Amino acid sequence: YFAPMVDFLVKEHGYVRGHSVRGAPYDHRLAPRSNGEYFNRLKALIEETYSMNKDSPVTLVSHSMGCIYALHFLHHQPADWKQKYIHHWVSISGVFGGSVLEVGLQ
Repeated sequence: YFAPMVDFLVKEHGYVRGHSVRGAPYDHRLAPRSNGEYFNRLKALIEETYSMNKDSPVTLVSHSMGCIYALHFLHHQPADWKQKYIHHWVSISGVFGGSVLEVGLQ
């Protein structure tokens, strides 16, 4: 579901796959607190992407349950790290209020 957005960024805005647009898939079966190694790799990916792009802070884009992962990650980073490496965080359909079934909206 990210493919059309990435294709647009590559074709229309000059992003380069693996350089200025990168992915960080996670195992949705694990709760964020149970997946510490993932967050170590994510932090390294962000820092590497920052360096690869002339020390430009990155924009994180997350979707659905990935938004919970992103929030957990960001809450565990010091403010000075976030100021240096993170430009924006875009949350697409984050499940911050729970799923439709769980909150009784369906």
